Amino acid sequence: ERLKDAGHLADGTAFAGDSSGAYSTSTHLRLALSALIGLLVSGPTAGMQFYMVTLQHTGALNSACQLGAQTCDEQLSMLQGLFMFAMFVFLWSGMPVGYLYDVLGAQTASCGGAVVSAICLALIAFALSLDGQAWPIAQFVILVLCLGLADGGGLLASMGVLGWIWHYPRQQGLLFGISNFAYQASPPLLALVFNSLSSWGIDLQWGFLIASGVSILAAVGLRHVVPSKLEYFEQASRVTNEVVGSMDGSSLISCLHFKANMKEVIQVTKLYPVHNSMNLIALLFVVCAGVYFQANMAMSFELFYGDEADSVLTFVSLSGVVCSAFNLVSGPLFDAFGLKA
Repeated sequence: ERLKDAGHLADGTAFAGDSSGAYSTSTHLRLALSALIGLLVSGPTAGMQFYMVTLQHTGALNSACQLGAQTCDEQLSMLQGLFMFAMFVFLWSGMPVGYLYDVLGAQTASCGGAVVSAICLALIAFALSLDGQAWPIAQFVILVLCLGLADGGGLLASMGVLGWIWHYPRQQGLLFGISNFAYQASPPLLALVFNSLSSWGIDLQWGFLIASGVSILAAVGLRHVVPSKLEYFEQASRVTNEVVGSMDGSSLISCLHFKANMKEVIQVTKLYPVHNSMNLIALLFVVCAGVYFQANMAMSFELFYGDEADSVLTFVSLSGVVCSAFNLVSGPLFDAFGLKA
């Protein structure tokens, strides 16, 4: 309300302080590195449908096959179930990501997300080394949890770019577009790497170990290039004309804020119980339908293309990386024309 009453600048931006920006060649370079490093922290679940056939060839979840068999047709159905469960784990793990960003700050949160992703990727490699017929439950549980949490860590790492939004107050749409590109392009890029390694005769578990090592290096890089929490709020204070200390909430305050928000959600839901219940059911249906469609993608490609399914999925994953680049265009459009346009 105070910002609203303070009036708008000539270009319509509702900032009460200095919105000219605090950027230089150094910040441009650090921003570019933040985006590149965030791209390297890969979430293996969102792109799993692109390398599911390769995953099948490793013998993962082959408990559905005859004793001693490495792969079979029934195994692909098990992998589809793995993808759906892992996606739901990711969706639930993604809920607290915003609060972790607020509490920890962009630097610590993105670095921590990369570390979580690295640990999960290493555990996935360990799970793939297990005999799926001797350890079916252990392999399935490790894969479900680590696939989902690795994507959550990758999402948090890509949000490191958002630590620059107050350095570039008039290009915030661009920064959100860069962050979305880093997250959305990462899964198909990882699938492209996995399929390439498989074509070179390198086991998939080594691919996950390599991705884990890259994520560890990315955590170190994010620690050095992403703005600290203090730097973030100093720039926010300059743009909004607020006191730095009044903008930073402790973890206790954030927890209380989360609790208050949840109470508000419950109360609002009770105001229109029928409408909100129908909206929730519709949302769940859309999410489940989308996940189910993606889970069947690999089987559909193998059915239509046979032995060429790997090559086609590699091309599709490359297309996914290219299409994700449209985020880099949409952001500047929002900056130039606004949300209404």
